[in-house]
Order: sequence, then structure tokens, then C-alpha cells
Amino acid sequence: MQHPIKIVVCDDNGAESVLFEISLQNIGIRHELEWVPDARELLTFLATADTLPDMIFLDVNMPGTTGIECLEEIRSNRRWSHIPIIIQSFAGPTRDIEAAFNAGADLFILKSDFSNDFQQTLRTIFQRDWTNRRRPRKSGFFLCPAS
Repeated sequence: MQHPIKIVVCDDNGAESVLFEISLQNIGIRHELEWVPDARELLTFLATADTLPDMIFLDVNMPGTTGIECLEEIRSNRRWSHIPIIIQSFAGPTRDIEAAFNAGADLFILKSDFSNDFQQTLRTIFQRDWTNRRRPRKSGFFLCPAS
């Protein structure tokens, strides 16, 4: 039996945590979900975790330390650098997508209203083989709903 996927979501909008959880349940992903409200708390979580997460969903636009700055810090730490990181945002300005790619994110996704489109995006993410994390190709880096 496969172990649940350990997922950490770092987002300053805590109201989305329930919707994210329901989306994972709706697509049948066995998971353990941890929600942290900001980048500093994510870094503290990673530094003190007995078991590191299998995947991180990281909001790009947060007060204080941005998602991109947090991503750079994670990628610079040998203990954490292997963790797949999906950057998420409601808006996808080209500069954010480019910055996330250059900082070492694995994917950039648009957050939606947690509808069927978002659930399909999650299905696509979890169908990928994340066991051997490699630098993504730029052509497949931006994943938007219904793509």
C-alpha cells in the first residue's frame, strides 16, 4: 500500500486550506496536508521537521518574504533542495513565471476557484513521477487549468 503524500502548502490565505483539502480528496490523492501561513514559517517548519514533505505548494505573492525568495532559500539548502516545489498564483505575470523558473521551481500553476479545472491541474501534477526531481523544461513549466 502506498504511503500518503506529505504536502505542505504555504499561503497567506488560510481560508483556501479547506478547499485545497477537498480538491485533493475529490481526486483521490492519499495525503497528509500541512498548511503554513508565510514563508518564514515554512522555513522554520522545514528546519524542525522530523520528516520532510514530499512536495511543497508555495504562493508567490505573500507579505514579508515572497514565495520566490523562499524558493531561493529552499534551493540553497542541501537538505531541502530535492523537494519538488510548485509555485502558485492567482495571476501569472511573465516576470513571476520567469523568476520562479530561474529560482528552481518545478512548476508554476494558476490558482483558480478550486473548481474542476483546478482539480484537473492537481491530477496532472500527481500523475508525474517526482521520485527523480530534474530541472523542468521551460516549455512545460507553466501549467494552467485545462492544459
